[in-house]
Amino acid sequence: MSETSLDSAHLAAITWSRITEGGDIAAVRWVRKHGYEKALALLRANSPQLPPAGAAWKIRLQNLTDFSPAALEKLGIKVLIPGDKYWPAQLADLGERCPLSLWVRGAENILQLPAVSV
Repeated sequence: MSETSLDSAHLAAITWSRITEGGDIAAVRWVRKHGYEKALALLRANSPQLPPAGAAWKIRLQNLTDFSPAALEKLGIKVLIPGDKYWPAQLADLGERCPLSLWVRGAENILQLPAVSV
């Protein structure tokens, strides 16, 4: 993956993964409703529509350290979001507990096998 291969949705998904915790149903709902980029823009704008969990996201966003997407390439990590070729369809079974993104090191095509353990 080169830095240029990360589109704005993937970059926003990286930010979401840095400001939320696994199983954050409010974040999943927010991102599903608005999309990664718009959800992040609304958070940055302190939208009055933000759910109560938005206060914690905002604090975490303000305290984020710089992140270099080039580090992903150096470490052999790819970030997957729903709709990507290798996003495991089985994750849909988790509903609102589905992760917002997956950080994958190695062959992401194995995520298409009938059973995957994370």
